[in-house]
Amino acid sequence: LRCGINNYTFTNKNNTAAVIYLVRDPRDVLISYAEHSAYAIKDTSIDMMTSDNCIFTNKNLVNLLGSWSDHYNSWKIINKNFLLIKYEDLIENKKKEIIKILGFINNFTKISVSEEKINNCINTTTFENMKNMEEKGFFEEQAIDEKTGKKINFFHKGKNNQWKDFLDTSTIKKIEENFETEMKELKYI
Repeated sequence: LRCGINNYTFTNKNNTAAVIYLVRDPRDVLISYAEHSAYAIKDTSIDMMTSDNCIFTNKNLVNLLGSWSDHYNSWKIINKNFLLIKYEDLIENKKKEIIKILGFINNFTKISVSEEKINNCINTTTFENMKNMEEKGFFEEQAIDEKTGKKINFFHKGKNNQWKDFLDTSTIKKIEENFETEMKELKYI
């Protein structure tokens, strides 16, 4: 899965200096995606395991999402100048992960970021602040519930391992079987 405009791919090896890829446990992605799209967990789990998974952004535009593993594997093949950040690590230790990202970026362009700016970044991007910005209308990623026409909040809980409380054993098993290779590689299982 790649990004492009008018047959010009702008995420290939020739014109991409580096990739910072944020990955999240697919069991938690399932919950987040279901809440964001106002779909049932069962329907969402089928979608995220299907390579031809699409969303309709409007009546005339279809956006191919692919499966969780398709997306992950399509980016990890860019093995030169590739930084993988796990969502779970970012939640657990933001400062460490931000410093890791800044160190990676410094391989390509020299930037100087003070401790104060790093701390400001951490403080302004807390889950609570982002949710508050959304409530004030400063976040455009909100989807619209097709049934009710109401906006669906993008920010719900912002926690790791929600799947342990929300998913049934059958759904967990399906996800772990379907994405076993990638989940082991990422140490999710």
